[in-house]
Amino acid sequence: MSGRRVFLVITAVVLLGMCASRLSAQQTMKVMFYNVENLFDCRHDSLCDDFDFLPEGRKHWTLWRKTEKVRHIAQVITSIGEDTAPMLVGMCEVENDSVMCSLVEYSLLHSVGYRYVMTQGSDPRGVDVALMYRPSLFRLLATSSHEVPVERIRAGAHARPVLYASGELINGDTLDVFVCHWPSRLSGRRRTEPLRQMAADVVASLIDSIQTVRPEAHIIVMGDFNETPEGEAVRSLPLHNVTASEKGSYRYRGKWEQLDQMLVSPSLMEDNSSLKVLGGTAEVFRAPFVLERERLYGGYRPFRSYNGMKYIGGYSDHLPVFVRLEMGVR
Repeated sequence: MSGRRVFLVITAVVLLGMCASRLSAQQTMKVMFYNVENLFDCRHDSLCDDFDFLPEGRKHWTLWRKTEKVRHIAQVITSIGEDTAPMLVGMCEVENDSVMCSLVEYSLLHSVGYRYVMTQGSDPRGVDVALMYRPSLFRLLATSSHEVPVERIRAGAHARPVLYASGELINGDTLDVFVCHWPSRLSGRRRTEPLRQMAADVVASLIDSIQTVRPEAHIIVMGDFNETPEGEAVRSLPLHNVTASEKGSYRYRGKWEQLDQMLVSPSLMEDNSSLKVLGGTAEVFRAPFVLERERLYGGYRPFRSYNGMKYIGGYSDHLPVFVRLEMGVR
């Protein structure tokens, strides 16, 4: 073999090795959010109005139904993860440590090794928000709960706290995460809009504090915002909404709405970033098993646990959303 040919072969081998090294240095992990629709235990909490979700309550919430609910949630999470469980799972409408422990310790997720943090708010029904994380991929650095003081606007009003968590990723980057469940529209969209704006203001203030110290901070805000991406409160956040183009995660009277969303900082949208949202968009999980036919309006809707007071044994009245994060070498 001539010297020139040897040189070309060696060069090709080196270049292939460099490409393989570059590919192996990148890893894609998923981050998801799921409104799980009333994950309660079966015991009465004297501080909460949880009477409907007791064995003798109107919804006859038994240990068997709670166990089935936990199994369903674990099934959804593992299905979204496909061959690798999501790195982070934000959730809302979870009652307490008991149900979270059931999920991370006594379900299909046990082998993943999830840990969790959650809020302890003043919601009358006792539901809170939580974040499950894989400590091998997300080393928890800090966590805190932030109240949304909506009683200043309206006496007797309540809002779930905003959950904040910061963690170090395996590539050395820091990721700041907020999990939200903003006030509902039950009393009317216009009447409740100021409450959601206050929740947005709390989140925006926290983001500003982070970016003052770390201007290029990697930030994800996820949750059930109880308004679409076009809502004023959501649009007031200084972030990019990666779910703005999705069809919807919640169906009301035959109309899909994108209430469950993910918003990210500009740094997660840059092509040359060591951490970025792959494809620049989030996805709504629409596997057939989380949907059911809707007779009244036609089409499909989320396969929920209850239809009114009737137990139908589904998953949730919301569909989960998720993003793929590509991590590279810093």
